[in-house]
Amino acid sequence: AKALVVTDSRGVSDYVRHEENALLVPPRDATALAKAIERLWREPALAQRLGTAGSAFASVHTTEAATVRYVRAYLASLP
Repeated sequence: AKALVVTDSRGVSDYVRHEENALLVPPRDATALAKAIERLWREPALAQRLGTAGSAFASVHTTEAATVRYVRAYLASLP
């Protein structure tokens, strides 16, 4: 249940939500990364909320059963 700072990229867009379960920063932007980390340091309530939300999301959406459902749906969608 730790707050995350994540690079905003296509690879995380389906499960990372800015200010909902993590903080997103642009790729290759060290200043934005530093500001996001500093923000979590200054706002412990935000860090706690993001960590809790991220953990809750993971416990529902990253289970073995959820992964199997995703892979089956993906394979079924292939031509």
